[in-house]
Amino acid sequence: MPTADGPPERLGAMPIDALVAKLGSDAITPGAGAAGTIVLALAAACASKAIAITAKHRALPAALVDAARSIEELGRAALHGADEDVEHFRTYLRHRDAEKADELRESDRTLLELCESLKEIVDRISADVHEVVAGDISAARVLTQAAAAIHLRNEATT
Repeated sequence: MPTADGPPERLGAMPIDALVAKLGSDAITPGAGAAGTIVLALAAACASKAIAITAKHRALPAALVDAARSIEELGRAALHGADEDVEHFRTYLRHRDAEKADELRESDRTLLELCESLKEIVDRISADVHEVVAGDISAARVLTQAAAAIHLRNEATT
């Protein structure tokens, strides 16, 4: 992932076609953990879209405005988590010791907490968003579940 100019390219800043190609390559990283964080970021984007479209139809209550801010923060944290996952996994592979395994599991636990937070927000806002965005809410739920499943598996197998 290092670029010719220096530090590794951030996964969240990569064009989607390059990200998909990198995930599908024979490189050790990025892998499922990074994919899980990207999926979580997509879930946050779907939830954010539901609120943004709702705002086009009616004034948002304070609860939805607050939820939008929280969702934006969760999405940024998920993208940041992708890069952390790659780095923690690389470090674990280099050292393969209990300390590095603990760090990798802690990273997965943090991402699981983000999944749980997003799930709670989506559950809370689902009745308040416009009915036209029901698909976005469904996508946010399913993607959050997928991200959580990936990180649970990674945590259990590290």
